[in-house]
Amino acid sequence: MRELDDTAALRSERDVPADAAQGVDVAHRRVEYFVPVPDNVPDQYLTFSFSALIAPGSDPAFYDTLVELFDAVMGTFRWSYA
Repeated sequence: MRELDDTAALRSERDVPADAAQGVDVAHRRVEYFVPVPDNVPDQYLTFSFSALIAPGSDPAFYDTLVELFDAVMGTFRWSYA
């Protein structure tokens, strides 16, 4: 769980291996945020996702840095009502 602008959001992160049989041509690291829209009936959610392609033999620290950057961007999320 993460807090985004006083809203509890679910965050998931996983490495997805390449698997042509499943339609995944390139391995990647995937990060997703599921954010409930406040005060909505029925419940509504926003989904934000990020994927970084993983090149064979590359340094995993690079992908960690990309994930940190995405988390930093998500940390700036604010609700705005017109």
